[in-house]
Amino acid sequence: MDGGGAELAGSFLQMQQHSVREFEEYCKSDELSMATLRGRTRRIPPGALAGSDAFIFACENRRVTRAVVEHFLGAYPDLVRQRRRVETGKVVPWLPGEPILEGTPFPLQALCSNRHCKSNRAIAKVVEAYPDAARCEFRSFNESVGLTALHLYIGARRDGGDIRLVKLLVSLYPDALAKRGVMVGPDDELDEFTPLGSLLSNWKVISHDFVEALIDRDGKCMNMSSGGQWPVVALLHNPHISSIPMKVFENLAKKTVFTASYLDRGLIDNIIHQACASKFVTVDIMTSLLSIEENLTTAMMGKANRRNEYPLHILCRNTKLGDETSLALLKLLINKCPESVKFCVKDCLGQDMNLPIHDAVRHMSLNCCKLLIEEFPGCLLVRAKIKNESYPEFIEPGSKVSPLHLACACRSLDFVKYFIECEPKSLIHLTEDTDYDLPMDDKSRLDEKLRHKNPASWKHFLCTLQCYK
Repeated sequence: MDGGGAELAGSFLQMQQHSVREFEEYCKSDELSMATLRGRTRRIPPGALAGSDAFIFACENRRVTRAVVEHFLGAYPDLVRQRRRVETGKVVPWLPGEPILEGTPFPLQALCSNRHCKSNRAIAKVVEAYPDAARCEFRSFNESVGLTALHLYIGARRDGGDIRLVKLLVSLYPDALAKRGVMVGPDDELDEFTPLGSLLSNWKVISHDFVEALIDRDGKCMNMSSGGQWPVVALLHNPHISSIPMKVFENLAKKTVFTASYLDRGLIDNIIHQACASKFVTVDIMTSLLSIEENLTTAMMGKANRRNEYPLHILCRNTKLGDETSLALLKLLINKCPESVKFCVKDCLGQDMNLPIHDAVRHMSLNCCKLLIEEFPGCLLVRAKIKNESYPEFIEPGSKVSPLHLACACRSLDFVKYFIECEPKSLIHLTEDTDYDLPMDDKSRLDEKLRHKNPASWKHFLCTLQCYK
């Protein structure tokens, strides 16, 4: 080739490289559409895109459609086997439940992680074109943790997915079910999730079919911490659902190995603790848990968690439940373990603090408090420090207080009257604080309180004063 020919060839190569770079930028842009894609691809022969990331960029684009994917597969069939050229890939916006991409993914991983891709058929087409990509793991942050197409698909589709596609991905790489990948969880913190754990933590609708499809043959994933908690616990605290499907919960509970307490990166609450803290717990769910095994559930009721709290205390502070549900759950737990009404939470030194009644006075209905008092009449004379909560106004933090002190400070007149009727002696029980002696307050303290409180405070005072006299 003479000098002129070489120069011409070099010029042509530069133009082609420029066209490829321009095409890659187009694939990233909001201009991506079938209306413009055909015209652009006519000018770029298949060989020119060898080693290009154009298809990956298109799969990551929020405007990607089935037609776009099919056009790439037809015009540039080799690109489906092309990994990203750069060592560090695109990091998708961090949204709860979504995967964090680092490494060199195939177009399949890019498409599965794209939450804007509404076409499950487009993903299936890519899987069919290159099934080996579904078996590929690429590393994210920690080299011991790999993300698969299944992780990415489940993590990016909180609104739901295609069960057929999920089963296809599982069939191509069953081992993915018991592997954890790094994703952003419901609390916007990075953690490791299995596909099942990701679904139970972040999806808005949890169906039995999807759950079954994501459980491995040996059930290993059922007892793997995912997002710092067991799958059945993730379901109890999923912030996106409106209720827990009972069939799904029972199935998960049957396949989970429960213990009264266990370790995983620190002490974790047992399942009864977790259920008592859930806003979705129902009588049916609690009944199901309490029927697991007699000795085990009794042990769970008598086991404190890492904060030295018992299930009954946690339930008595759960303000997200209706009064009827709270009362029914209280009856269930007390019937299972009558002694639980006398359990005290502990401080960091192991010293006794408040009873369940102290929590219930502040957060539960009067009927719930009545039940606790009926089961343990002496509780109204128990003065204790309050754990894990701020003290009501005008009660010195750290003081030992009785249920009546708390009722006078922050509940209605009905509470005060009932407590006094049940235990008149509670009127003369002092706190261990010189500024707040009796439930009725001393005179100077009362004057200060009444200047800032509503008329209900007068009723409290008159009631307690009359009974005290």
